Amino acid sequence: MYQLPEVTRIVTVDQSGTIALPFVGAVLAGGHTPAEVRAEIASRLGQSVMKHPDVTVAVSESVGQRITVEGAVTQPGVYPVQGKSSLLQAIALAKGTSNIANERIVAVFRTINNQKNAAVFDVKMIRDGQMADPVIYGNDTIVVEKSAGKVLLQSLIGVVPILGVFRAADSASRL
Repeated sequence: MYQLPEVTRIVTVDQSGTIALPFVGAVLAGGHTPAEVRAEIASRLGQSVMKHPDVTVAVSESVGQRITVEGAVTQPGVYPVQGKSSLLQAIALAKGTSNIANERIVAVFRTINNQKNAAVFDVKMIRDGQMADPVIYGNDTIVVEKSAGKVLLQSLIGVVPILGVFRAADSASRL
């Protein structure tokens, strides 16, 4: 084990909720308390370079994060999030899915290490407990797919009352 001088670091949590420290590596801080992050850092330092590390973690500034929810939701928009959030909570911020949503195809777009990534989730399976509700981080974009069948049905429903009026008028003139 090494004799290391006292080291003080001020680090910024990146968009994926991670911090990077020498001798420790990447540590997921987003969605965790300072005590949980401290314990993880101390554990890693104790395994690699120090016998009894004394670690202190404090939040010096909390920047509000935002997510974008768009597609087939009732109220698309950009919403503030603080701390840990989930896909279902993000959809709830947008007042839920709309009546034309395909809840089986919900994409989450995230930038990690300057690279765009995407994952697709089935909200129905999440609600049924068949799939885990994924964590959503600041700067994520959630897109709820539109169901082509539901869009067509919605269009037909808008036309049917007009057709009903024409049929009633045609029937009355034939009497």
